[in-house]
Amino acid sequence: MPPIANFGFRFGRPCLLIAVFFTIWGCAGASQSIKPLKVNIIDLRVQEITPLETTLRVELRIINPNGFQLTIKGIECDLEVNEQNFGSGVSGDTATIPAFGSEVVSVVVYSSMINLVRGLFTLPERERLSYKIKGSVSVATSIGATSVPFKNQGKFDLKPPETTM
Repeated sequence: MPPIANFGFRFGRPCLLIAVFFTIWGCAGASQSIKPLKVNIIDLRVQEITPLETTLRVELRIINPNGFQLTIKGIECDLEVNEQNFGSGVSGDTATIPAFGSEVVSVVVYSSMINLVRGLFTLPERERLSYKIKGSVSVATSIGATSVPFKNQGKFDLKPPETTM
C-alpha cells in the first residue's frame, strides 16, 4: 500500500469516531436545561354539553421562568375538582413564550357527565371550589421535543363578593 493510503486507513476511523462524538456532544449541549413552567387556570367555560360528556375550554397562563424563549408544541392535562377526577384535556396549539414571559393557551377538557354530576353534588356544602391541574407541556428543542411536567392547585370563591353601600 502506498504511504498516503496507509495514513488514511490508520487515522480515518479514529477521526470519524471523534467527529461523531463531538457532533453528539454538541447537540446534547445545545438543549439547555428547562426550569419547570408555572401553569395557572385563568378561565374555564362550558363549550358543549351532550348526554354523556361535557366539553370545557380551559384557558391556561403558562409562565416561562427561563432566560430563553420556549416554543410550545402541545399540552396534555388532567383536571381534578373538589378532590374528584373531573376530566382530561389536550391542545395541539403552538405558542412562543418569551424569556421570563407568559402566554395564554387554550386546552379542551373532556369530562364525563358522571364526573360533572359528582362534582356538582358537593357544591351546596362548599363556599370554595378547589382544583388541581397536572400534566405536561411539549417544548421544542434543537433535537426534537421534550416533555416538561407541571402541577398546580388553587381555589375559587363560590360566594359572590359582598357589596357595601
